Amino acid sequence: MGSWKRDRLGNLADIRARIGWRGLSADEYVDRGPFLIAGKHIVAGSVDWDACDHLTEHRYRESPEIALQVGDVIVSKDGTIGRVARIDSLPGPATLNGTMMLVRATGSLDHRYLSHSLNGPSFRKLVEERISGSSVPHLFQRDLSTLSITLPPLEEQRRIAKILDTIDETIQATRLVIAKRRHLRAGLASDLLEVPSGTAPCTNSKPNETTPPLAWTSTPGPRTCLEGRRLSDYADLNPGSLGAATAGDLRFDYFDLSSVSDGSVIKSKVKTVTFGRAASRARRIACKDDFLFGTVRPLQKSHAWAPGACIASTGFAVVRAKRGLASSRFIGHFLLSDESTLRADQFAVGSGYPALSEKDLGEFVLPDLTLREQQRIADILERVDSTIRDSEAELVKLRELRAGLAADLLSGRVRTVAA
Repeated sequence: MGSWKRDRLGNLADIRARIGWRGLSADEYVDRGPFLIAGKHIVAGSVDWDACDHLTEHRYRESPEIALQVGDVIVSKDGTIGRVARIDSLPGPATLNGTMMLVRATGSLDHRYLSHSLNGPSFRKLVEERISGSSVPHLFQRDLSTLSITLPPLEEQRRIAKILDTIDETIQATRLVIAKRRHLRAGLASDLLEVPSGTAPCTNSKPNETTPPLAWTSTPGPRTCLEGRRLSDYADLNPGSLGAATAGDLRFDYFDLSSVSDGSVIKSKVKTVTFGRAASRARRIACKDDFLFGTVRPLQKSHAWAPGACIASTGFAVVRAKRGLASSRFIGHFLLSDESTLRADQFAVGSGYPALSEKDLGEFVLPDLTLREQQRIADILERVDSTIRDSEAELVKLRELRAGLAADLLSGRVRTVAA
């Protein structure tokens, strides 16, 4: 670290907070005017200006000491404490509400380096202490004033900030890619799994196997489905059989509603249980590729494909595709769709602990498609899912890289060199 020193933030910056709002209420907010920033408006280190409230010019001028300037750093001190944002630009006059503090760096402290320091371990530790030490978490002005930060030479501060800014920009770009791919996936699922409004279930004895193949393109548009098909025509619900191949295996993975989310199994929350033969037959038993559909509402898609022989809690319905007629992958994607979640909520009964009945689940209407078409739809959605997973894995790596790099640079363990 060489000659680097540490100093209190209060000696390096002007720290300000509003004391009261002279009776300001939400009724006084206006559609246009100076921006009023709260902690909830800070997202990923920046201010979401579109979400901010607005004040009259008169109210804004009541407290000129916290009128924001380019180069300021702001911190949430109440509610969700410890959110930090850097003001690199202003869309107009802006000020802070009573939950925020302003930190304005002096000449020996670069504001970009300051914002990265306030996302570092010393400040995070302070925030955690305030959260765990009080039923109503609060950051005081003196907390920031006495916070000790490492102070490299000003030029090195700027180099450190530039490096961390570059990786932050890459992280933000990756987030945007993931958001766009999720949006694309939602649109594709809506188009490919849609059953036209008012479509009645087909009354034939089995799904239509004579439908001609669809003309697929790289960007399939809305499809036309002449008929719908009940889920009970495509699948058996709670069949309760593991088959002869696993008849002697009495140890099972056990899934409850906390074990799965949005199509994925949370391995750390799966238990292993042992049942006698008679007891196991009375349980909700699933085989590999059966779909576990959470029936207790409201839930955030507590559904997943069974990874192998398992026993599910009564909060699930086990959905097993009928061989030769339906694809388990297709049925699972349909049951994971937003449309299915909406239908489940509409079918759910009871006020205290509403649940979807097996009968009502069987009445869900799916597109009447051939097995080949179902498989092609599943292929399309899974290709998009794969790209999303790849981007999410890249985001995890970037965040880990950023955390390690920030720790090294802010502590001086890794030094920067002037260009």
